[in-house]
Amino acid sequence: MPKLKDRFVTVQLTLLSITVALILEGLLGSLMEAPGWSFIVSVQAADVAASALAMWLGFAYGISVVDKIPHVMDFLAPFGLLMTLSLATRFIGQEPMTVFLICVAGGSFVAATTLWMDCQLAQRANMSGPRSQAILLTSIGLWELALAAASASGRISVTVVAALLLASTIAQVFGIAHSIRWWRAGLRQAAPASDTDENDYQS
Repeated sequence: MPKLKDRFVTVQLTLLSITVALILEGLLGSLMEAPGWSFIVSVQAADVAASALAMWLGFAYGISVVDKIPHVMDFLAPFGLLMTLSLATRFIGQEPMTVFLICVAGGSFVAATTLWMDCQLAQRANMSGPRSQAILLTSIGLWELALAAASASGRISVTVVAALLLASTIAQVFGIAHSIRWWRAGLRQAAPASDTDENDYQS
């Protein structure tokens, strides 16, 4: 059973990495086909890239910190992210931004649902799960849906919608930086214990 769990973590991280790579490849292809990189196109591209990286870090944290039994979202989430964010790249540069925003919001909710389920598993094991990442992605998903409604109403211009979307993109970048700092702190704390175990083994 322990070997099976270890293999699940390896397979899941590999699948998620491939998913993010495919999303970024599709994003690059869409940008290469775009006639020009306007402010709106740049913000949309940055949002997709930040979303993909933030989701990967959140999933990697949730998988590594919890010795868990896989739930259904562990198998569905990678494909859900691939579909939603790949669709979002197809609508980059198109006006209004309603469909693009709905797609990226869908990706945020898929990731948030998975991370919330990881938090529940971590709580049962008296551990801290990826709660902050789940809250961030839920908030971003709601913000993107609100922007989609504003875009559909036509009451504000596309440039204003893109500027407001930039705020959530910046929030995701800060979330990525926070996750990286947490990983580095965790690795520093684990390093001395590993060295002690190795020294005890050698003695």
